Amino acid sequence: MRTCLLTPTLLLALLTASCRTERPTEATVAAWQGSQVFVLPQEGGFQSETLEFKDERFRYWFSSDVIVPNRPKYPIEGSYEFRDERLILSSGETYTVRPLRGIRTLWKPSAVDYWDRHQVIDVYGILLPVENISSQQPTLKPLFTKEQWNRSREQVSQLEQKK
Repeated sequence: MRTCLLTPTLLLALLTASCRTERPTEATVAAWQGSQVFVLPQEGGFQSETLEFKDERFRYWFSSDVIVPNRPKYPIEGSYEFRDERLILSSGETYTVRPLRGIRTLWKPSAVDYWDRHQVIDVYGILLPVENISSQQPTLKPLFTKEQWNRSREQVSQLEQKK
């Protein structure tokens, strides 16, 4: 009886681990010396994103605890360019460069929209700078005031009630 209970649990753990893409590290991928690296903050939970760019080339990784069929092979690579405060990747993704307390951050279009329209902090849509691809994820918390976090929570609650 005990073996039957452990087998499904062990199987689920193995399946989950095998479907998750690991965050890049210097052990698995050679870092580009002198590159700029941005990652999803700790508030993103089990999701991670890494964007590394240098000399008009970028590499992008994504992972989460969600099983996605036909997920791309990472890293995705390509070229990029800056146009004013916009970062445009050859893959079609765009980011808006926004300073937060003097720190240069990258915002996905949805994060810009949530903030500009509702003052909602999208923890899945703001990438923060780190030293290199193996750096620990930084936290978004100190980059917004306590009042902004509270307002964001209130706005999310109100938007959820409207659904």
